[in-house]
Amino acid sequence: MCQREFHYRRDSRLKSQRGVLTVTDLSVIRQSTLLAGMEEGALLSLVNQGWVRVLYRGDSLFHQGDAARTLFLVLEGCLKEYRNRRNGVITVNRIVEAGACLGELDLFLAQPYAAGVEAVWDSRVLELPSEGFLEALTRYGSVARRTTEHLSRRLERQIQDLENAYWLSAPQRLAVFLTDLFPDGGRHRDCRLAFDKSVLAARLGMMPETLSRAFVALRGHGVRTHSRCIYIEDVEALRAFACCE
Repeated sequence: MCQREFHYRRDSRLKSQRGVLTVTDLSVIRQSTLLAGMEEGALLSLVNQGWVRVLYRGDSLFHQGDAARTLFLVLEGCLKEYRNRRNGVITVNRIVEAGACLGELDLFLAQPYAAGVEAVWDSRVLELPSEGFLEALTRYGSVARRTTEHLSRRLERQIQDLENAYWLSAPQRLAVFLTDLFPDGGRHRDCRLAFDKSVLAARLGMMPETLSRAFVALRGHGVRTHSRCIYIEDVEALRAFACCE
């Protein structure tokens, strides 16, 4: 039994009673990767221009190629950002949860969404009109600074993903992902993935059978799995394998 699990459960009242902002939602917004540190008055003014959208598992938030007119902030749940390649292969760029933003890059570039987004589990998302956010970006220096920091971190993460794909083996890339689940390290750690292993394979740029072999290879490094439950004997030892094999 996992000591730490992600819980996403379909609720028949989700769309009828959870389409409004709650106190918990405001806390998520204030601590989000893009809006944290924004003046309270400006934040509430921006939030009041938005609306809450509810998605069940498998629902699309937007599709690749749609016009980018909205900034999205995840309030709860789990979503995947994916691309359909010309050869028919689907790749998962990101898996996001509460506090993450979606669609911001395309919004700034004034281009259609380069990727689609789909709910992995039942989710709630705050939609913010582009005009309101861009006005806040112009008016408030704190918003501009936070946005610059946010975009820089996104770029840094993408560069890291590219380096990992180029230099690391499949077991090492999997080890990097698993250790990122426990940034504080520790021993005898476990969790339950919020998504199927097929989604994880696409996120790591692997075929499902390659991911299975990678999990087998990590058994010798203290990793055990049962369905979506992951157990790691020693996080720091696994991190050392990922970076310094």
